[in-house]
Amino acid sequence: MALSTIGTAAIADDAITSAKVDSTTTAFTVADLVVTNGITAGTSINAGSELVGNVSGRILLDASASGTDVGDEFLLNATDGSASNDGSKILFEEGTDDPNTVLNSSDVGLGSNITFLNSTPIKFNTPPTGQTMDLLLNSTIASAVATFDIDSTIINSTYDDYIMYASIVPATDNTHCVMYVFERGFILDGDKYSYEVAANSSSTYANSNSVHRFQFTVTQVGNAAGESISIVITMSNVNSATIPFCYGGETQAYANNGNAISQTVGGALKVADRDAIINGLRLQFESGNIAAGEVKIYGIVK
Repeated sequence: MALSTIGTAAIADDAITSAKVDSTTTAFTVADLVVTNGITAGTSINAGSELVGNVSGRILLDASASGTDVGDEFLLNATDGSASNDGSKILFEEGTDDPNTVLNSSDVGLGSNITFLNSTPIKFNTPPTGQTMDLLLNSTIASAVATFDIDSTIINSTYDDYIMYASIVPATDNTHCVMYVFERGFILDGDKYSYEVAANSSSTYANSNSVHRFQFTVTQVGNAAGESISIVITMSNVNSATIPFCYGGETQAYANNGNAISQTVGGALKVADRDAIINGLRLQFESGNIAAGEVKIYGIVK
C-alpha cells in the first residue's frame, strides 16, 4: 500500500515488524539516514549527532564549537549482562587526530625522543631564562695571515661579556701567542696591558704588570704537524668605563718537541686605563704569521 493511500491514518505499532526493516541485503532510506545492512537493536541516534559509516573504519564525532555532541561518549551495554565490558566507555583522547594538542600541552610527558625531520631551528616566543650564549662569529683561517682581527661588528656595546674559542697554528717555530684590543677603532698601544700565565704541571710562569700586549703562553709554540695553541677565555667589562677590561681562562699548547702544555691564563688593562671602551680584538703570534686556525666568539646574554 502506498504512503499516499495511508494518508493521515495511524499505523499500528506492530504493523511494521523488525523482519521488514532488519535486512542484511536490502538498503532503505528514512529521511537523511541511509542504512545498508541494518541498525543493531538498541541503537539510538540523538538529535545533533551524526552516524557516519565506513569512513576509514572509524566513528567520527562532530567536535565543532556549535556541536551539541561535544564531550559526548559511547557507552557499551551488554544487554544479557554476560559481557565483562558492560558499562564501559569508548574514550576519544583530545589529541587523537591532532598531535599539536599534545605538543602545545604544558605537560607533554613523552616516553621517547622527539625526532626533527629537517634542520629548521627551534624558536622560542619567550627565550629561556638565565644566562645564554649568542654565537656571533664562526670563522676559519684557511691561508696564512699576519693578524686575525675581530672588529666592532662582533665586539660592541650589545654585550658586556664574551667567550672566545680559538685554535691557531703558527707559521714559524718557537713563538708566543698574543692578543691586542681595539679601543674606539684603534689598537690600544703603549704599556697598558698586564697578564699572567701559569703552566698547570709545573712552577713555570710568565707575567707582566706593564706591557704592550696580552700573552697566552709560558712556553713558545711549535709549528710542526699538530703543534698549535687552543684558547678558551671569558672576557668581561668590555663596555665599562669604571672597571678595566679583563679576561680569564685556559690555553692548551704544544711546544716544538710535541709536548703538551696546559696553562691557566688571565689578563687585564691597567687601572689607569679603566675607561677604555673595547670594540675589537687582534690575535697574532709574536713572530711570523698565523698559518691556519678557527675562531668562535659568543656574546653572553644575562
